[in-house]
Amino acid sequence: MWVWMWLQILVQVAMADTQRLSDQSRMAIIKSLHGKGYDLMTRENMVVMLEDMGKDISCMEGNCEVDVARNVGADYVVSGDVLFQNEQFDLTLKLHEASGGSVLWMENVVESTISDVKLQSYNLTLDLLHEGLELQVAPKKLTSAQITRANGLDAVQHRAADAEKELVSSLEKPSSHKAIPEELSKKTEAVVSKSSVSTKPSVPTKKSVSSKSSTASKSSTATKAKKKSPPKTVVHQAAPTTKSTVDLERGTGLDPVVSTSLYSVRLLPSGRFIMGCTQEQESSCNPNEKPTHSVTLDRPFYIMDGEVTQEFYEDLTGENPSEYEGAKHPVETVSWYDAVQFANRLSEQEGMETCYVINGASVEWKNSDCTGWRLPTEAEWEYAARAYSNTLYAGANSASDVALYYKNSEEDTEDIRQRSTNKFGLYGMSGNVAEWVWDGLSPYSTSSVTNPAVNTGEYRVYRGGGLNSNKQFLRTSAREGTHPHTRSEDVGFRLVRTP
Repeated sequence: MWVWMWLQILVQVAMADTQRLSDQSRMAIIKSLHGKGYDLMTRENMVVMLEDMGKDISCMEGNCEVDVARNVGADYVVSGDVLFQNEQFDLTLKLHEASGGSVLWMENVVESTISDVKLQSYNLTLDLLHEGLELQVAPKKLTSAQITRANGLDAVQHRAADAEKELVSSLEKPSSHKAIPEELSKKTEAVVSKSSVSTKPSVPTKKSVSSKSSTASKSSTATKAKKKSPPKTVVHQAAPTTKSTVDLERGTGLDPVVSTSLYSVRLLPSGRFIMGCTQEQESSCNPNEKPTHSVTLDRPFYIMDGEVTQEFYEDLTGENPSEYEGAKHPVETVSWYDAVQFANRLSEQEGMETCYVINGASVEWKNSDCTGWRLPTEAEWEYAARAYSNTLYAGANSASDVALYYKNSEEDTEDIRQRSTNKFGLYGMSGNVAEWVWDGLSPYSTSSVTNPAVNTGEYRVYRGGGLNSNKQFLRTSAREGTHPHTRSEDVGFRLVRTP
């Protein structure tokens, strides 16, 4: 069983800093998996191995980590991005199941300094592995006081090297490499012959990785000795870029964050989750939240990180119907029909195909492959709100941390980015205003489903609760519905699109 760590650094920071982010993630992996039958391999090992075989390594610089991992026999992939926007560093780590590409767990944090990001690179990796691999005991996290500087190097970096030495010394005699499949996927543009793989681990020398950091060279020694048939941990340390924004042509060509003057969207990965009245929701569940069922969303999608604001709505439509005025506050007093019309108008303005055919009270979603703006399905909304966490509300177990609701609203809405985000970096999935989704209100499926959507119904669903709601309706699984012509001062919307 292999776990591949792939950390993309997509911010303009010093080379030494980018190396330390990977060092600390590597240290966390070692601490979490030490003694559990895992090995360690760095990105540098993989690059050298492919170069020695004369194979193309261009995909190693792209976004095809799951394809590469799957095709060399890996079971899991940890991937990560660090983005710099609005004077803040945004770190996201994801644990993929390699065979199907589904995300098993995700962690996200926004920090104001690179030092804080370094600390979180370690701590979030611990959380990611603990939750995603269901480890029984999580190693102790580091505090900011433990991140000290010595001769320009973080103490954590030294601990990482020490931990790797400890891991190497605990392993038994070398065994052969796991056979690599005959071909990597087309996306990797690399073919690796089984017969070309040495029966001994390939250990790059310091010279062979001279373009990398000395830390990377030391970490490669973890492949010198192996247990007989261990799972393998492959730590991928991606080469840093010097751009402050993501290159749209890199890898899949999908930018994880897209911002304009009026809105910002985040790319959510495809994945699988349990929808409905899960264990943490149970004491407050309504009957319409049952039964719980497995939902697979097999395509990534962009989602606005906050509700459509009043200034955004007015800019596009020339109107502001809101009861509570504020340029950065969510637009409200809009019907479901208003929301789908807005989606079509935004698609037209941006030169995209429109997703809805609107004929009076009849609205048809053209097809699920439409790449224009649209309302999220109910499943997409709940997936986005949960963000691979088991919190009661979207991002917290305390309602006030993430939500404006009847107890703290003072009879007014607030700026859409006023409170904390969930792990997907989304604001206001609980509270402020509830949000229209596409689906008609109907009973849940009793079996597993893929990309579910209820296209008809007398009532349309809205989710998340608003400033007039009690805490029960702020929960990530709570469902409400009303006639699509209804306009309420605590219901608004956000949009999504399929890339």
